[in-house]
Order: sequence, then C-alpha cells, then structure tokens
Amino acid sequence: MERTYIYGITGSGAAAPTQITAADGFSVTRTISNGQLGAVVASYAGEGFDSMSKEKLVKSLLVHQRVVEAVMQRHPVLPVKFGTLLHRREEVLSLLSQGRSQFLNALSLIKDRVELEVAATWDIKRVLQELSQEKEIVQFREGITEKGAPTVADRVQLGELVKAHLDRRREHYRERVVSALGRLSLNMASHELVAEDMVVNMAFLVERTVQPQFVEALHRVDDDLADQLRFRLIGPLPPYSFCTVEIDRITTLQIEQARQSLHLDEVFGEDDIRKAYRHLAASEYRSLSGGETLAKDRFSRLGWASSTLLRYCRSRTNGAGIQQQSETGDGCHLVVALKGMGSGEMGSARFAEPAGV
Repeated sequence: MERTYIYGITGSGAAAPTQITAADGFSVTRTISNGQLGAVVASYAGEGFDSMSKEKLVKSLLVHQRVVEAVMQRHPVLPVKFGTLLHRREEVLSLLSQGRSQFLNALSLIKDRVELEVAATWDIKRVLQELSQEKEIVQFREGITEKGAPTVADRVQLGELVKAHLDRRREHYRERVVSALGRLSLNMASHELVAEDMVVNMAFLVERTVQPQFVEALHRVDDDLADQLRFRLIGPLPPYSFCTVEIDRITTLQIEQARQSLHLDEVFGEDDIRKAYRHLAASEYRSLSGGETLAKDRFSRLGWASSTLLRYCRSRTNGAGIQQQSETGDGCHLVVALKGMGSGEMGSARFAEPAGV
C-alpha cells in the first residue's frame, strides 16, 4: 500500500529538493501546502522500517537527512522523526491544519538558527596509562598486591575506581567545552557517548550570524587542550536536538482498552488517570510482593494504559502548547509533539564523519 512519508514541516512557499536521489520505495519529494505551512513529503511503497535491513535503513536515513538539510539551506524547517508515515494526503493536510499555531510558532523560533554538534574523543589507552599513575589507584593496587592474589571483588573494586577517575576527567573536559561554547549558544543538549573513546557529544543551537565566533571558540579550546582531545564539528544542521516533530498514531480501540484497564469513566482527565494508576499500581504491587507472578504483566499493562491516555489527553487539551491531535477518519488519532522544544528533552545524536576542526 502506498503511503505518504514526511521529511519535515516548513513554510508553504518552500520547494522540495527534487535533485536528491530517492531511496528504495520512495518517489521524488514534493511539498503539500495548507495555508502558511507546507510538508515536504514523498510517496512510499516500500517495506516497513522495522523489518528493513540495516543497509537499507541507513540509506533511507541518509536520504532523510539530506532532504531536511537541503530544505534548511533556504527555509526554516522542523525535522520530522525518521520513519514517519501517514496513510494519505488528506492526513497531511489535517496535520498541518490541526498543528498550525504550534508549527508556525516553532518555525519562527528556529528562524536563522542552526544546530552545531561537537564531538570529542581521546586516546583511551593513553588515558588509562596516565590513570594507572594516579596516587589513589596506585595505593589501592599496592594494597591488593600485599594481600596476595587479587580476588574477583578486588578486581571489580579497582575497575570501579578507575571508572570514577575516567568519569571525573570526562566531566572536566565537558565543563571546559560548555564554558567556552555555552555563552555563544541559545540552547544545548548532551547526547549519549556512543563509543568508549568518546568524551564529549553535545549539540548547540546558535544564531547563523554567530557561527564564525562559535567555530573560533572551539578552535581555542582545541589549542588550549593541546593533544588531549580530538574534536569534530558537525553542521550546520537543522535543529534535530531542539525541535523534532514526532507523530504517533493511537487507535480508538487502544484508547478504550487503556480506559478499561484503569477502570475510568467515559469522561476523564489527566488527574483521573494519575489517581487511577496510583491506586491500581499499589494494589498490583502488594500482589507482586506476595509472589503473584501475573501481577508483573498487569503492572506493565497499567503503565502502558497510563502512558497512552496521558498522551491522548495532552494532545486534546494542548495544555503544554507543543502538542496537537487530529482524528484521521479511520478510527485513529494523530498525536503530535515537538520534542526538545524548551522541554529539556534530549534527542539521540548522529555521529557522522564531518570536516575536521
């Protein structure tokens, strides 16, 4: 079945970058407009992303990024989470209509702003060699030797001590980077350290006009630290870490199943959901403490029901100002969230091979 793949949300006048080679199953990109907004999309008739081979998945992800970044060169764009599919064009139009105020506000906030990602690595072998000479570690190792052959507990404790020193050294370097670059940034996000030799992995939201000063400040940090770290600068990028659109589909059946799991009336709100969850979870916890294994599954079910209904309620009330909901006409609700936008939520990082600093 052919569906509509969404790359990003932008202004209605933005042209889709048709020159980028499409991945398998994707048509050429186009823009679907509704009033002041536009969605950069492509028709998709390929397999599900959850069953796709790693090679195809990476290729599709790279195309997704290239499309969003090509739009960014000329227009503000809100990246949509990779792998987002809607069933038909009408759903895209409904999405743009329902989320109009939130999308326009977010686009105005990211206008003339870009994301710069800073990653730093060290020579882990050299660092471990240096740590082996630290007084605390030397004394602990000597204490083990004096007792004779080290036990498993001794080795574990030594490993934990070395890790603590590594973590302190990483935090020291991170503070140096934040001190130098944070003052030039509007916002920053810490990402997961995806490799053993990674020390810093952060994203910074900066004004385009400040980008030269940012790069210069990074060069100064690099010079100050001599050969202690190897820096990589990735960007400029769209605001992946600070304003990514996530679209979730919740069926009417799921809402009803979740409501019944929490024993809620047909009319309910967030306070009702939390109160029902706490009451039922406490009951299941008492059963679990008594050894009832089925309580584990019921406890998990309560968590799912609470999460589902809270997302549904927040999307309907739009209380946080960053979520919206629309009915698709086929028994589903589209719940939309702008992740990372002033919420303190951190996205996962993209650690690509950039031009060196």
